[in-house]
Amino acid sequence: MAHPSPVHPTHPLLDIRDSICAPCRYLDDGFPPCEETTHIHVVASGGYRIHVPDYTRALIRRIVENAEVWWCTTWRHRANDEIATFLGIGPLPFVDDGSAIRSVDWKAAAARPLIDRALAERREVYWIEDFYGEPLVGEVPSAVRFIDTAPDGGADAVLTPEMIPSVLLEGTSMSQEVV
Repeated sequence: MAHPSPVHPTHPLLDIRDSICAPCRYLDDGFPPCEETTHIHVVASGGYRIHVPDYTRALIRRIVENAEVWWCTTWRHRANDEIATFLGIGPLPFVDDGSAIRSVDWKAAAARPLIDRALAERREVYWIEDFYGEPLVGEVPSAVRFIDTAPDGGADAVLTPEMIPSVLLEGTSMSQEVV
């Protein structure tokens, strides 16, 4: 796990699928389209075609400007391929357990050293993920703040600006770290 600098007071972990880039699921899943008022981009990455709401690029860029963001996704390093490029952000560090497991079961254990280090440095940790109403409360320290992109367990998980704490959008006098 690489350690970027500078040190930020917050540290978000960011998932891809059903969080920032697949709010209406994959095109071939047969789910209904997003709200008619939202323009959706289709991005090809890693053999998938994913939907990205028009506002997502600006939202993620704003978070990256105000926080140190780490990918915490089953895409691992591949999140820095077409997705990061489309979002207009540089490559981000990523959480990886060294396996090829595609389920989410590895994430909490793999992210734990990063979380522990950030908390020891008195940094806030936010985890942005499609938890479907079941955040990993027992698997990480209680100080971790969960942003559940699917809090009602519904199929249409998406990160919206209203979900993001203002500290991640507005910044502070110091930079912030998002994991």
